[in-house]
Amino acid sequence: MSNWLPRHNELRHDAGDDGLIWTQTPSNSDERAGRTSSRTKLPMRSSIACVRCRRSKIKCNNDGGHSPCDHCIKGGHQCQYPEPAPIPPKRSESQAAARSEKEPHPEKKRTRKLDDVPGRNSERSTAYAAEVLAYPFLTTELWSQLLSIYKQHYATELPFIHLPSLKERMISEPGKKQDCPSELNLVLLGILTLTARFHPDLVRYVTHLQNSQQGHTRQRTSQPKNDPVAASNFFATVLTTALGPLRTAMDTITVERVQAFLMLGLFEWSQGHKSAWMYIGVATRMAKMMKLELDDQRMGLLENQAPASQQSRTRSTEIAIVRETRRRTMYSCFILDRLMGHGSGRALSTPTDALWIQLPCSEMAFDLSLHVYTGFLRQPEGFIQPQMNDDSTLSQFIRLIDIWSDISIYISKGGREQENLPPWDNRSRFYELRARLNAFYNGLPDTFTLSRQNYYRHDNHQATNTYVSLHMLASACQIVLNREYLPFLPLRCRGPQGPLDRVQPILDHAPGGFWEESAEQVFLTSRNVVDLIELCKDKLPLSSLTAFSIWLAGFMAVYARHFPHMDLKLKMTSQKMLDFAHTSSILEEEMVGTAYQALRRATTYLPAAQNYLDNFEGMNRYFSQMRKAVFQNQEVTRSTGSLDDHVQRMDSAYRHSTSPTLPSIRSTLEDPTKLAGSTSKSQFLLPGVDEEPFEIDIPKTLGRDIEMLESQRMSKVLNDLEGFSGGERLRVVFE
Repeated sequence: MSNWLPRHNELRHDAGDDGLIWTQTPSNSDERAGRTSSRTKLPMRSSIACVRCRRSKIKCNNDGGHSPCDHCIKGGHQCQYPEPAPIPPKRSESQAAARSEKEPHPEKKRTRKLDDVPGRNSERSTAYAAEVLAYPFLTTELWSQLLSIYKQHYATELPFIHLPSLKERMISEPGKKQDCPSELNLVLLGILTLTARFHPDLVRYVTHLQNSQQGHTRQRTSQPKNDPVAASNFFATVLTTALGPLRTAMDTITVERVQAFLMLGLFEWSQGHKSAWMYIGVATRMAKMMKLELDDQRMGLLENQAPASQQSRTRSTEIAIVRETRRRTMYSCFILDRLMGHGSGRALSTPTDALWIQLPCSEMAFDLSLHVYTGFLRQPEGFIQPQMNDDSTLSQFIRLIDIWSDISIYISKGGREQENLPPWDNRSRFYELRARLNAFYNGLPDTFTLSRQNYYRHDNHQATNTYVSLHMLASACQIVLNREYLPFLPLRCRGPQGPLDRVQPILDHAPGGFWEESAEQVFLTSRNVVDLIELCKDKLPLSSLTAFSIWLAGFMAVYARHFPHMDLKLKMTSQKMLDFAHTSSILEEEMVGTAYQALRRATTYLPAAQNYLDNFEGMNRYFSQMRKAVFQNQEVTRSTGSLDDHVQRMDSAYRHSTSPTLPSIRSTLEDPTKLAGSTSKSQFLLPGVDEEPFEIDIPKTLGRDIEMLESQRMSKVLNDLEGFSGGERLRVVFE
């Protein structure tokens, strides 16, 4: 099991301006190792003091120079520690006094609230945003760290930021960062909204800032609780304010505002808020008002009409950046629309055929402002396609997003229940979608396929985020589609088979190996997710898509652990785990534990992941209770032999019956005295639906509903697609 803890272990560099060598506080603090923060206790004086505390001759409470001291945190100051240096010659008092007079003594600047900023509402919003971005603790080095966090977690869904240009503006001219255009300030606030929760030092700064603004008068020795999500919420509120009053926000249309709404939408989605879809809708309509989906055609005409004198190399580079940024902004709308736009009556905002812009280029081509051709998502009719000379994981991700959208819509509308043809018939919708998935895999360039070698190749160029997201999405596609014909509760199955509801009798005549192959795809791709978690460790992108993929794989791990006869090739379990099943906790075992711990860590930053975690635990309890009730009072021969022996143990209650009904079990259920141990009600917590535990009367449930439960579609019972898109909260439903 991997110890998955996001960390940023690079040290901050020199930030001093007086010729001395300073060591700034690193972004990784004691929270990085998952330890309880020592700041919950009374602060202890350290043997080292920061520059500001030395200058002010006050006690410096810090953890040894590894993170900002309490005084700088409370004052919102940049915290710097001096490097150990030789003791200078003793100076006279007059020299010391003269030096003290020359040294600046900056006064603590308290940021005004919005109501205190003069001017009209729109002007006040702009000024307020600029004032927040001028906080002293938003240093050049901190911005550099935040951009790295952004690239790790958000550069797949929101790939439109040209990092070299932004770093040039923020880092090479830090003194002018307050003079950034007001529209660019919206993007900067969006970056803070998304990344603040991942930066422990910034979380501490914002926590003290909020407490001081709210006028808290608690004991000075008590330390406020640091809440990562609250820090991001703070900047989300500032960004919402900076967008201006509603009419201003709707009337002013710029690329930066489209990007700001996308950032707000992505943030709200990670919180599990339905407003996320509304923000994405506003961004998409703004983009359409600007005709970004037709940008290549329009921008090409403008370039041809431009005077020849403007066609310099510098101008060409600027045009390449602008065009690719606008193109990527539109595709960000497309990506988030496809991830959220299914279920609960939601309609897609952007038809695939309407995108008359080429796919995004590679990160290297974007960084270097190269003019390349990448092809279209759907070839426009009558268009003669030039030779493609660039490909990227982002382009492949967008192609797969289009397939995912069709799969999720198919499942949300009923899946197999709306099919009149068996899944192996090439005219069925299921067959068509699986064929598209297979074609995508077969057409994937070798450098983009899933392997440890390819992962490290992308890691060498700091480009694992999109590569990992691509294969997380690919696994989600395979799991959600192929589990459609897996029984939810396979208590009476000897192995993979079709639905037990017998709605389509023709399903009994499947080609040899069809059900086994379909089940194998589910468990194989679930294993891919677990392997990616262990491979990435702290570099795993923490997005809503990643959390959803981990949930899908984790559920299948629990499923395989309780019903190992469905995982014939032991992709998500092992013979060793089965042999020692009675002595181990399922949630701590290898496959299940990796997914479970990954979700636990994600809940710190993604509140929506808590629903997955709750249902993870709930389904484990439920499967345990149902198996215990069904096989209670049955003689089970324990064996440490082959998988077939284990299947025989699972089938011991009905090994003499080949029919879908279980006379032996039913006769037992008819006499409650034979199930005295199970007449008490077991409790299965349904997170997100029931405030109290949902009580299941085991004998009645098995007697009346076992056939209904075992044949239910997984997507219908779990309702996880609705939970993922944000249409509803994830819950388990039995209808």
